[in-house]
Amino acid sequence: MAMFKYIFLISIFFHFIYADQFSWGAASKIGLTNGEVDNIIKQYVAKKYPKKVKAYHLYLKQLREKKLKAVEDLIYVKDDLVWQDDKNSTKIKLNSLDAKNYCKSLSLATKNDWRLPTYTQMLTLINYYRYEPAKVDGLNNVRNDKYWTISSDATDISANWYIDFTYGQTGTTLKYTKLNVKCVRDLSKVEGEF
Repeated sequence: MAMFKYIFLISIFFHFIYADQFSWGAASKIGLTNGEVDNIIKQYVAKKYPKKVKAYHLYLKQLREKKLKAVEDLIYVKDDLVWQDDKNSTKIKLNSLDAKNYCKSLSLATKNDWRLPTYTQMLTLINYYRYEPAKVDGLNNVRNDKYWTISSDATDISANWYIDFTYGQTGTTLKYTKLNVKCVRDLSKVEGEF
């Protein structure tokens, strides 16, 4: 039993010496890249240095906010989605296929992974306590008009669902109809990105 205690105390001693070499502060002083610091944090300091980990994540959050502010006139972020919110989302009217292709080829706010939103996603932009337009706060560029979703009508494959921002109505219409387009993309799960 005494031998076990002796080995245990030695292992703790070496653990603290070894862990100290990989602290976030020491790593940054010897000129490691951000990626190398990230790996060190993941492997060694998540439990041992919670204050430093929190400080690092706060830095990444601030970086993310700065990037968002640089493009805030072009996009709107809600929940885990980034919405197109430039002037084009009030000007362009396309049929369903062209709307899908438009979003797929859209390059906006340094991103090019845009798509046409689903019916459920588009509903999150509606505020039923408002009208003309019935939109959520923070969303700037939207018309009192119908916007396409990618969701098909289950009873008619030649029609898709739309959301009308005038009063928040929804419905389906034939895919060749020209409606407004507002594209969406997923918010990055990588810290410091958007």
